[in-house]
Amino acid sequence: MVLATILSFVLILGLLIVVHKLGHFVVGRAFCGASQPMDLDLSLEDTSIWARTAIVLAGPAANFLLAVVLFWGLLTFVGRPVPPNSTAVGLVMGGFPAAEAGIVTGDLIVAVNGDQVKNWQELTQQIHPRAGQTVRLTVKRDGKRFEVVLTPRAITQQSVGDRTVTVGAIGVAPADSFVTNRLNPLPALVDASKRTAETIVMIIMGMGKVIVGVFSLQTTGGQILMAQMTAPQVQQGFVNMILFTALLSINLGVLNLLPFPFLDGGRLCFLVIEVLQGRPVSLKVLRMAQWVAVALLVVLIMLAVCLAFYDEIFRYLKTL
Repeated sequence: MVLATILSFVLILGLLIVVHKLGHFVVGRAFCGASQPMDLDLSLEDTSIWARTAIVLAGPAANFLLAVVLFWGLLTFVGRPVPPNSTAVGLVMGGFPAAEAGIVTGDLIVAVNGDQVKNWQELTQQIHPRAGQTVRLTVKRDGKRFEVVLTPRAITQQSVGDRTVTVGAIGVAPADSFVTNRLNPLPALVDASKRTAETIVMIIMGMGKVIVGVFSLQTTGGQILMAQMTAPQVQQGFVNMILFTALLSINLGVLNLLPFPFLDGGRLCFLVIEVLQGRPVSLKVLRMAQWVAVALLVVLIMLAVCLAFYDEIFRYLKTL
């Protein structure tokens, strides 16, 4: 399991890094006309600040573009899951509120608290937020309608990584299975771009919440957490692997925009300073900033390792 995690993570991350570097090189070659990576590095000094800005942004942009392509491929050739277009109950779980209220297989749930529901997605959207609240369901059986009153039970579901969310559940499953709906290429491209943009915003908001302390540090493991999640996603099938690769690609693009001197975001900061002061940042300042950033990175890596393996370390220390 550990070997599978390491190998799959290295392969996927290696692919994403190649795409990132390729983005820099393609745009740099367009501006500089260099035919080799070494020539490109030497030619950057003679380019305008706007060209250098475009070259710096090309790396993260390549990662975002890869995510769009992966999402587009899934939506076009595999399709996206579509909830059953019915609220017919196919399974009632014993011990849950629905069973206790007398709902049986074959019943049709037509309304929640008087609001009509036409498909399973609308039904879950009404039930999930109402954990612990009294809910009135309108049920249709053998052509006759009647009402039942129940209280959805609070259950936890895995969200992203190790995070969980609490939702309301009544213990029923749909009679019809989920189907996949393939999109035409153009609508798929629009949907893929929207999903990528939404994921970028979610990652940025997540980072902001970490900074202000909404989430505890133990929920952030950085690349370590990503590595731990890689093998299970690969083992769950091709679609999950592609989705996870797209997520990692977006994550890599966002992380590279952070204002660290050795990242693209840090280079952008130095370019902004160059514009403001009218001359490039001195080599001495650049080196000092890089040393400080490296020291900070080492501290963050050590902290991430300690947090990622907190339970194991704590158990080991207790045995001493």
